[in-house]
Amino acid sequence: MIVLAGLALAIEAQAQESAEDYFQRGFAVLRNNPDEAISLFTGAIQMDPNHANAYFFRGVAFSFKEQYGPAFRDLDKAISLVPDNPSYYVTRASIYEKAGDQRKAQQDRQKAQALSEAKRGGGARR
Repeated sequence: MIVLAGLALAIEAQAQESAEDYFQRGFAVLRNNPDEAISLFTGAIQMDPNHANAYFFRGVAFSFKEQYGPAFRDLDKAISLVPDNPSYYVTRASIYEKAGDQRKAQQDRQKAQALSEAKRGGGARR
């Protein structure tokens, strides 16, 4: 009976983990273990399908593995969820560059610059 009670507590503890818990764990292992990061970001996405940063960093993890198709799908999804984040475009531009698509990289750099300028109020202030 004690074993079953312990198992029930372990299952309950797992169920209480949030999408953000999975995201944070994925972020912690991203550089050293992209496969584990992908798995953890996927867990975050399953718990919260609108977790833009989980899509974004899962895309980054895929790019570390030079799996550009899944990387771009995830980066595109992150951008669709938060279209005004210039960092998303800058990162996607660098991955386009790694993948050999200079035209799309330049388009994303321009989009990031426009968003950054808009956030600063359109340019220099007097």
